[in-house]
Amino acid sequence: MRHGEREAKPGGNDGVTAITNLDSGTKISATKAAGFTADLHEGAICWVMDKAASAGAAPEGEMAGITSNTAAVLNFDPDFPLTVALAVNDDLEILYNYQMEDAAASDRTTVVQGVIAGTDGIPDKQFGWVQFFGMCRALLTSAAYDTNDILVAGTARLVEIAGGASDTGQGVLAKCLVTIKADSVSDFALVFINCGEHAFGNISTLDITA
Repeated sequence: MRHGEREAKPGGNDGVTAITNLDSGTKISATKAAGFTADLHEGAICWVMDKAASAGAAPEGEMAGITSNTAAVLNFDPDFPLTVALAVNDDLEILYNYQMEDAAASDRTTVVQGVIAGTDGIPDKQFGWVQFFGMCRALLTSAAYDTNDILVAGTARLVEIAGGASDTGQGVLAKCLVTIKADSVSDFALVFINCGEHAFGNISTLDITA
C-alpha cells in the first residue's frame, strides 16, 4: 500500500462482512467452508445476527472478539465465549476496527479511513500512519481538477464527483485545494480530507445522488 493511497475497512462499501448459514460452531468458533478470507478478520468483532433454530434465542445479539481465522474457521477469544454454541445456519456479521485494505469505488465516508501518510507506504499486514482529517497529499485518478472540486471514493484513490452513475450512494470525502492540468505527470494533489467514524453527522456523510 503506497503513500497517498486511500484505505478503508474491509467488508465492502459498508465495512461489514455478512456470513450467512454457518456449517457449525461452538461457543468459541464459527465454521463455514470457504466462508472467510484467511487471516483478514483477526482482531475484528463478530456479531451474532441471527439464531436460525429459534428467533431471538442466545447467542443472537451477542459479540465475540476474533483472535484468528482460516478460510473456514473463525476463532474467538476463549476468555470471553458466547453463552450458547453457534449452530448450523446461524448468521454472523464481522465488524472491523484497525483492519484496512485499499479502498473501493463507492465506499462510504465513514468506512474510508484516510490516506497513507508515510512516504514509504505501509507493508501488507503491518501498522502505519494514515491521515483522515485536514490537508494532505493524496493520490487522485488521472484527470484535470479545479480548486474546490468535490472528491469521492475511487479505487484506492480519490475521484471527482462528476463521475456520473458510478457516484451512486457515495458520500463526500474531500475537496481539491489546487488546480491540476490534464497533462500533469503527477497523480498527487493537495486535498482537504474528512472521513472515518468521526465524520458521522458531518455534511460529508450525505448521499450526494438523487
